[in-house]
Amino acid sequence: KDGTWRPSGATNIYQYCEFLLRALKYSSVSNSDISDAPQRAHSVNLMSATDLVSLINAPFLRAHLVYLSYNALEVPDADSGILLHDRLISQGVFTEEAYHSAVDSVNSLPQA
Repeated sequence: KDGTWRPSGATNIYQYCEFLLRALKYSSVSNSDISDAPQRAHSVNLMSATDLVSLINAPFLRAHLVYLSYNALEVPDADSGILLHDRLISQGVFTEEAYHSAVDSVNSLPQA
C-alpha cells in the first residue's frame, strides 16, 4: 500500500487489472484507488461480466493472468484506438504471422 515495488510479492486481480488498464492508457500512475479496477477492465472488454464475478470471488491464479493478458491483445488503447496486438506488431515485438500462429494454437481459454 505504500507504493513500493515488490517484484517477488503476490499480486491480485485488482493490481493486475490496473496494470493492464495503465498499459492500455485507460488509467494513469496517479490513480491510487484501484478498488474498481476489475470493473473498469470489464468496461473495456478485458473480461466478460461472468468472468468479472468469478475472478473477484476466486483466488487470483497465473491462469487468470494469462487469460486477461490474452484478452488485452484485442483491446484498443485509449489514445489511438489501435489494438494492443497491432501496436506490438508495429513495434516489432512479434510479427503478424507469429501472432496469428500463436492465436491459432490456443485450444481453449482457462476458466475464470
